[in-house]
Amino acid sequence: MYAADARGDLWAPKGDLTKVAAYLPQLRAGEQTLRSLQSRWDTLVTNGDDVRRELGTVGLKSPLLNIRRTLEAASRAASEAGADPDVLDELDEGVDAITSGIGAIDFQVYSIGFTELEPTKRSLAEKSKDKLDEVVVTYADVVKLYEGFAQ
Repeated sequence: MYAADARGDLWAPKGDLTKVAAYLPQLRAGEQTLRSLQSRWDTLVTNGDDVRRELGTVGLKSPLLNIRRTLEAASRAASEAGADPDVLDELDEGVDAITSGIGAIDFQVYSIGFTELEPTKRSLAEKSKDKLDEVVVTYADVVKLYEGFAQ
């Protein structure tokens, strides 16, 4: 297990950390990672750790590593930029949906490795793919909201 503040240097926010723009490179890379995972799902789901590496729950290279911290920091920056309280609420809901969704995917693909029953493996893979599809949509919506504060 890695420390909660572990982060690959590649994705550490750069620039003025009080501005949303400092977080956008990592957030955009996270969206690309999720979309790539979505397109390669059938080949990756057979090895749960491959999926988990992409999700940032295993290893230190994914832009999704400790993504909650980055999303929350970007929300604080949006708040400082004068974001409407309704938009901040929408961001908070999105952050919760993204992080709980990534957790659900992680749990399901991890569980695949511990079952011998093919119907159970298929069911876990299908549920985790459905959750990934939800997370991709929510993540993209949240990134668009953050991008609005970087203008």
